[in-house]
Amino acid sequence: MTGYSSDDNLTCDPRECTTDLYDLFARLPRREHPTYAMEQQFFGVAPGTPSVEYGAGDGRLTRWVQPTYAVELSTATIESIEHLALTTKFIAADMCHVELPEKVSVSVVGGETLSNFSARSLEEFFRNAARNSLPDGELRFDLLASDYFQGVRARRGERWHDLSTIRGFPCWEQYRFDDRQVVHAFLLLADGEVHQAHLHEFTHSEAFLGSALHDAGWVDVEFTLHDVEGQPPLLFVRARGVA
Repeated sequence: MTGYSSDDNLTCDPRECTTDLYDLFARLPRREHPTYAMEQQFFGVAPGTPSVEYGAGDGRLTRWVQPTYAVELSTATIESIEHLALTTKFIAADMCHVELPEKVSVSVVGGETLSNFSARSLEEFFRNAARNSLPDGELRFDLLASDYFQGVRARRGERWHDLSTIRGFPCWEQYRFDDRQVVHAFLLLADGEVHQAHLHEFTHSEAFLGSALHDAGWVDVEFTLHDVEGQPPLLFVRARGVA
């Protein structure tokens, strides 16, 4: 990325970061990642199973799972990934409020999407996923583990970090903190141009997640920590059964 290096002490005011991340991520190159094998195993759905992916994003999980439905807020993103799953019905909607055409057996949310949700939004989504699920259905998702935020918080005040090997695309990142959330200030290289953007991520404890899922009607909750050196620690969550 010409003009920027880890020695540049740059700042990004979120109010000045106007890049549409949905549109930008849809145009970034897709690369393999060390955690993909774990994700494929965890999120895999048997062919013919009524299923939905919430927050289809770059389409990586959509391609693996081939869900019955894929919910994505951005129409630009849907247009860029719908060729990856020709039998999937894509729905442009807010995953916290969408009503599916039918109830499903398996609901998945990959890419640490729910790390970008506040506690209130998570509770809304858990309730909506339960409404769209069959009584014996499952909800599977991953999000950044609390240890990740402790590590990031320790780096407060440092200069820009080159995260291209972690994020999978040319990216420099800086952190700001506000209570239980971290604000990522991104510099991304796409289409030969530097884009400035920001993204909020929240830390949620297992105790909160378990309580919120049970309150939403999910019966059994299981947590699995995936912690590989050099990669952000991920928490994989599986909720089964809707009361």
